[in-house]
Amino acid sequence: IRFGGENEYLPVFSAFFYRERIRDLIFLHRTVSVVWEPRNEERARQQGVDVQLSQKLVTDHLHFQAAYSFIEALNESTEPNRRGREIVFIPRHTLNSSLWLGLGPLHALLVYRTLSERQTVPANTAVPLSAYDVWDLSLNIRHEFGPLQLDAGYALKNLGGTSYELLRGYPMPGREYQASLSVNYVFKNQ
Repeated sequence: IRFGGENEYLPVFSAFFYRERIRDLIFLHRTVSVVWEPRNEERARQQGVDVQLSQKLVTDHLHFQAAYSFIEALNESTEPNRRGREIVFIPRHTLNSSLWLGLGPLHALLVYRTLSERQTVPANTAVPLSAYDVWDLSLNIRHEFGPLQLDAGYALKNLGGTSYELLRGYPMPGREYQASLSVNYVFKNQ
């Protein structure tokens, strides 16, 4: 389902609903000896909704986007301790949003993402991975010198220094700083 797009000042909204059955669901399982190995969960069911909203607040200068996902991923294994349990590492709720600002050669992007807690063992008996929120900010400037195009950028990832893990025992970096510089030669047809 998609609405909008006729007028550049109106928001664009889209939604995708799905339901699927999975046979031979393979994922990496951490053994007692801390070795990751493939494991077949046999069958699973996944259903959910993905929605997205985008809006040009000021044409060519300020844009907003947000995307939300709700996923119900359940194990349909024949083993009683796993049947009906959430599939590991899949968050029920995910939200990503961004605000883009462009002023001439300067561009800024502010990104926010949040994930709900995730299960770590198929029986859902362990403490789940915590939910987390992360903010990122990037600044870029472009300048042209004849056929040369210079792009310089600076990014602050995980502005708040949020402590989180994608997999149990594997923490993601805290605040991260990135700088980039690229020089491109642009061929112009005459």
